[in-house]
Amino acid sequence: MNARNALYTLLSWKIIPIINENDTVAVEEIKFGDNDNLSAMIALLMEADILINLTDINGVFTSDPRRDPDAELIPVIESITKHIEKIAGHIPGALGTGGMLSKIKAARKAIGAGNPHDHRQWPGKGYPDQVVFRKTFGDVFCAG
Repeated sequence: MNARNALYTLLSWKIIPIINENDTVAVEEIKFGDNDNLSAMIALLMEADILINLTDINGVFTSDPRRDPDAELIPVIESITKHIEKIAGHIPGALGTGGMLSKIKAARKAIGAGNPHDHRQWPGKGYPDQVVFRKTFGDVFCAG
């Protein structure tokens, strides 16, 4: 509850809080796993309408696009199936942590809690409002 109140206070002051699991101040006792998981937890805590996940890849592809030139983006994921998890499990993170499967698990957490969340991937190119209004690349995980 204290975290939620602190975040709402920052937002009321027009400050966008940046929360990062990988900070050097993180200690073993308060680790959440990775930033993908942490972002889903914060989105749920704040009852967010949308979770935009920054990533080094444009979204979930039929295979790893860094290795397969024929890989195709899956722009809308209506439900997270075993097939989607299998595809994501083969796409590692650029830094060896997280990876696409971690993002899939975060999406499941965000959209599966009974709240009307969209979880959208954004590779950091273009403008975030384009992602919010589905005017650009990436993919969207639809709320159930």
